[in-house]
Amino acid sequence: MKSFLPVFVCCFLLMACVPGCEHKKENTATSGKIIVLVSEAYLPLLQSLTTEFTSLYPEAQFDVRPVSTREAIVHLLNDSVHTICIDRQFNDEEHRIADQAGMKIVENHIADDAVALVVHELNPLGSISADIAKKIIDGTVTRWEQIPGSKQSGAIDVVLTGKNSGLYELLQTTIFHGMQQLTVRAAFPTQHDVLAYIAQHPFAVGFVSASVALSEHPKQVKLLSLDVVTEDGSHKKMLPGSSEIYQTLYPFKYSLYLYTAEAKAATGTGLTAFVLSYNGQRIIQKAGLVPEKIPTRTIQLTAE
Repeated sequence: MKSFLPVFVCCFLLMACVPGCEHKKENTATSGKIIVLVSEAYLPLLQSLTTEFTSLYPEAQFDVRPVSTREAIVHLLNDSVHTICIDRQFNDEEHRIADQAGMKIVENHIADDAVALVVHELNPLGSISADIAKKIIDGTVTRWEQIPGSKQSGAIDVVLTGKNSGLYELLQTTIFHGMQQLTVRAAFPTQHDVLAYIAQHPFAVGFVSASVALSEHPKQVKLLSLDVVTEDGSHKKMLPGSSEIYQTLYPFKYSLYLYTAEAKAATGTGLTAFVLSYNGQRIIQKAGLVPEKIPTRTIQLTAE
């Protein structure tokens, strides 16, 4: 009887530890469940990327949630999530917080996009200069009759996403370089809301990402061309097509980034590798963005 007791105890302990061992199984590059926060404009893109990833690796599960860019960064720095996709780079203060916390944050540039100016289809204006666009957003130009070539009069109704959005910060710090304050009549939670507002207000102008403008593009909304001076000194009207963004001919270009803060390589790292792979970059291209690694294709656009 004594000889069987140790064997029985050992078997019992072994059986008891199996569920616990499975529960403590760590995420790998191709398995595990993680939350991914994404700047709201790019939710459909991340859903497409993660859906394709899980079709290849069924043991991986993603909970993709749309938030403002600043919210995504705050959650990453608070260590409540380990993977985010945002439309701007960390600023100096955010890098400093990460360094002070001893966090290892990996940045990957995955795509390029651009800021597009959109107006109501009844607006007779077809193009605008970058300088006028800046004066509209800083409040220097407040009426349509102040814009060369405009054939309408009235107050300019400027709309944008809120201060925590990446687009707001890009306009303030990158596109227009250190602007103290943006002058907007209304700030909306999403770029979809901006387009919906433009579709109902003939005197409005909005700033949205080119990929959102092209993918949603309500029939009551049109894109304005930018008047650009080329290297040879000639003037051209540029729309934010993929070729123009890729060659930096369209001036309001910006980039999309995946950030991971995993203690060691896990599912977020695996997702990043897939996004930067040929198949991942093709998904990005089909979504209307300029992929980081695949040659661009031309998108035909129309504007008056």
